[in-house]
Formats: sequence, C-alpha cells, structure tokens
Amino acid sequence: MMETQLMQPIVGAHKVAFQTWFQSVSAMQDQTMKVMDTLWSQVPTVPEKNRKMLAEWTDTFQKGREEMKKVIDQGFDTWEQVLFGPEKTQDTKAEGTKSSTSKAASA
Repeated sequence: MMETQLMQPIVGAHKVAFQTWFQSVSAMQDQTMKVMDTLWSQVPTVPEKNRKMLAEWTDTFQKGREEMKKVIDQGFDTWEQVLFGPEKTQDTKAEGTKSSTSKAASA
C-alpha cells in the first residue's frame, strides 16, 4: 500500500513530462513543416510531383506521431492499472473529470 502511494506521484509526473515534451516537439515539427511547405511552394522549379510527395510525407509523419502518442498513452494507462488496480485508476479518472467539471462550472 505504501509503495502505491509513493508511485502515484511518480507515474503522474512521468505522464505530465511526456505530455509536455510531446506538445513542444509537435509544435516545433508542425512549424517546421509549415515553413518547408512555404519555401517549397515559392520555388517555381520544384516539380508538382515532388510537392505532392512532400505533402504525403508530412501527412504520414503526423499520423505516425499521433499513433505513437496513442500507444504511449495506452502504456501509461496499463502501467497505472498494474500499479494501482483498475478500481483506483477509474477513481482517479473520475475525480479528474469531476474537478474539471466543477472548475468549468465555477468559472
């Protein structure tokens, strides 16, 4: 029981750290893609098929990034269920929903 109480903030910190990192990297990658798209669109010598290839590549990259996030989020959920049990995980998620709802209602 004591180990679970110690692990809960650690797991939460790892989850928040990943989400923060992922949002930062995603923003940076999205901005880089926009800049590259702008640059490629202004060069008249670039064939249309190369522009389409770049667009497909960035779409594939974004889908892969989102898929990676889903897998890691599922890993965190699994990790929480193993450490804290399904009941505790559901209680924590319900409390998060209640606090979000109550914050929104009070605002």
